[in-house]
Amino acid sequence: MSTTGLFVVAYFVSAGVELLLAGTALRYRDSAATWWFVVLTVLSGIWAFFTGVAVLGFSAETTTAATVAGLVVSTILPVVWARFVGEYLGLRLTQRPRAIAALSVVPVVTIGTILTNPLFQAAWTDASVVSRSGLAVTTFAFSPWIFVQFLYTNLVFLAGIVVIFRSVRDYEHIYERQAAAMLLGASIPLAAGFVSFTDAAPIADLDYIPMVLWLSGLCFAYALFESRFLDIDLSHRRIGEQKVIEGFEDGVVVVDKTGHVLSLNERAATLFDVERRAVFGTPIEEVVPDFPVDEDGHANYVGSDGRRYDVVRSTFEDRRGRHIGESFVFRDVTLREVQRQRLEVLNRVLRHNVRNEMNVVTGYADLIGDDAAASDDTHAFAARIREAATRLVSLGEKARTVETVFTEDEAVVTDVSVRTVAEETAQTILARHEHANVTVTVSPGIDIKTDRQVLKSVLDELVENAIVHYSDGDVPQVEIRAVIDDSADHEVLVVEVEDDGDGIPEMERRVVDSESEDELRHGSGVGLWLVQWGTMVLGGEVEFDDTDEGALVRLRIPRRSVAHTRGGVREEDMAGSNQEYF
Repeated sequence: MSTTGLFVVAYFVSAGVELLLAGTALRYRDSAATWWFVVLTVLSGIWAFFTGVAVLGFSAETTTAATVAGLVVSTILPVVWARFVGEYLGLRLTQRPRAIAALSVVPVVTIGTILTNPLFQAAWTDASVVSRSGLAVTTFAFSPWIFVQFLYTNLVFLAGIVVIFRSVRDYEHIYERQAAAMLLGASIPLAAGFVSFTDAAPIADLDYIPMVLWLSGLCFAYALFESRFLDIDLSHRRIGEQKVIEGFEDGVVVVDKTGHVLSLNERAATLFDVERRAVFGTPIEEVVPDFPVDEDGHANYVGSDGRRYDVVRSTFEDRRGRHIGESFVFRDVTLREVQRQRLEVLNRVLRHNVRNEMNVVTGYADLIGDDAAASDDTHAFAARIREAATRLVSLGEKARTVETVFTEDEAVVTDVSVRTVAEETAQTILARHEHANVTVTVSPGIDIKTDRQVLKSVLDELVENAIVHYSDGDVPQVEIRAVIDDSADHEVLVVEVEDDGDGIPEMERRVVDSESEDELRHGSGVGLWLVQWGTMVLGGEVEFDDTDEGALVRLRIPRRSVAHTRGGVREEDMAGSNQEYF
């Protein structure tokens, strides 16, 4: 077969392969991308067929008509290619009517100029059929607009290739061999188009693009069948992601790396009073008034209706670690904030009033106890009243400590000398209980990185708790010990507070161990809860043991801080306590 004959066969083989590929792709017609892929391959096959008919040279009229028909078909291909890529990747931009209309402007104008060329000669001013190496070729004196169409076709096709491979890189849903096949298949027509318009063409004026479309078809066939190209449909992933976002009760906004809105759910659209379609591509600062998120990714936001929201930012990266976007979740915390404010007000008012009233009660109890004429029973009753009032005032002070320590937003982590903190605890407790004996057995060189105030509050409470559970008449003996345990993967500070008293009441220990309270098992105070919460903030754990002489409490705290935010104690732990503190 002559070289000329091979050219003719190439056109018809290309047409056959494209149509065969289209028919095979219909097996996967459950995807919108598949339908556009079928349209793309069918049009490519028709273009190759018309070009093959044209070069056979049955007549000048047939050659010209077939060439013009192929030109019209090729004009439609950029729009179909863009739709296919958009459906495959789930890109909403190419699915919008305005975007489709914009993509169609140049092809529609081109087709109009071709169909009306006999009247206006807006597409070409002259056309003639010539023989090139035995092939019939139509040569045109194209108008400038046709060159605009050629440029437009190449740019749209190239843009589709870029978008596909950016998504391949970001989502990792297409294998490397599949990506190589897609790249080769998309590059072949571009290379053929370059040859057609340069002096490198072996036969001048011949359109080489339809001739090699069968090679592109084979590459796409490999990606389609061997690598299951259309089975791995990124639009499904995007649809799934969108469904998850829509299911959130919180407002969700997704932006690209430049801060322009890519998506937001219905809750966010309602919150910011915007139309979802209208804000696509808009800077988030224009969508969210006084955009609040700081560098740490957390902030508060107050809506136009006065409701309060916690805002959490998350960043997205591709597989190469490059920043590609962010999401912002707006969680309505209005009810929680109102409840917190109510509790704070009630806590302060009640604690203040109880302290004042208990001072009055204590004063009257002292008067009764000092009355020489009162009976011994009356004096005993007065002493019990004084003790009860003192305990209640102490309970209020502990509640104030909890409020002061655990309402700070951030843990204050510094280098802490454990011996210094332990000695300060001993001094604080001895100032309240002069009859007690508190010893500190801690080496001077034991330092840790942690929240000093929280550690001090926990030690104060443990030593205080040990002293108040002594029987009347006994001299409390309490020892604070601390060592570094380096047997684990990370060094741990072990602090032990041991006494020879009556130990911690079983009721209170069970309540703290279970992390909840109810009416049948109600502890007498907040001291052990303070220890539990404080240890949790420090990232450690607490153990309670009985010894032959008394009680032992052991704290295990990481030497290098993993301290949580002070207000970051789990809500279920806080909610588990219905202590009646003020």
